[in-house]
Amino acid sequence: MSFITQFRIVVASLGFITALPLMAENAVELPMPNWQLIASPAAGEIKYQHLKEYDDELLLLTGYLDHGAAYAELVDRGHNEQRINLITATLRPYAQTDPQAEQLLATMAHWRAFAKFQTMMEQVGDSQDPAIREQLMSTYKAALNSPEEQRALQDFQNGCDIDNYLPACLSYLASLNEQTMLCIMDTAGCSIIMQQLAHTEQQLIKVASTDYESADVATTLKPELAAIIAMVYRGDLLPIPPQAISEFDFPRDDQQAQAWQAKAEQ
Repeated sequence: MSFITQFRIVVASLGFITALPLMAENAVELPMPNWQLIASPAAGEIKYQHLKEYDDELLLLTGYLDHGAAYAELVDRGHNEQRINLITATLRPYAQTDPQAEQLLATMAHWRAFAKFQTMMEQVGDSQDPAIREQLMSTYKAALNSPEEQRALQDFQNGCDIDNYLPACLSYLASLNEQTMLCIMDTAGCSIIMQQLAHTEQQLIKVASTDYESADVATTLKPELAAIIAMVYRGDLLPIPPQAISEFDFPRDDQQAQAWQAKAEQ
């Protein structure tokens, strides 16, 4: 049985996250990637911290193709340049013969540029000093080296909101099991999908805490699960749209939030 076939079976059986370490141990040289499997823009929202141990091929198959919120988070952590260069290098040979690979590379370049510029703007903070903003703009323009980065700059100047891209991801995210969903970076997206699956905050805590205690869940995932639980107890995981707030009417508990946050930071 080929590696690709094994991977499809794992996904189909919703054993995605807990099966990854075993797959990593048995990774083999792969044929042409299955772009239909990994091309969803939402795939990039899978947590970097949980995937960083895996080899290039497994990262490719798990769809580590960042967009939007994933890039913004990775820029904050200082990881995205190194990782995106690795994935780009992995994809580059395919782009010469596969139009989908070429499009993926263009999308990755676009979002990297968008997040880079967003981070630079955040450094300015609330400053309204035109000189500072112009200096920042000039610095960024000097770094542009592709049409995709030019487009990213234009998007930012036009007030492009990363969250505008979220609806296109819903059908993909709704197909994920709870463990995978807990690994996405964008908390607003997590809120939406929890509603799509008719899950309440109580169910979210139950799933996350059960996974946290499970010996089958990778150790690297446990801090992320603890952080999700702490977020729910703090009341940070708000529903979208706001009118759905009655469905997420969960009592806040600062003591539990602090306890789980401590586990997340261990």
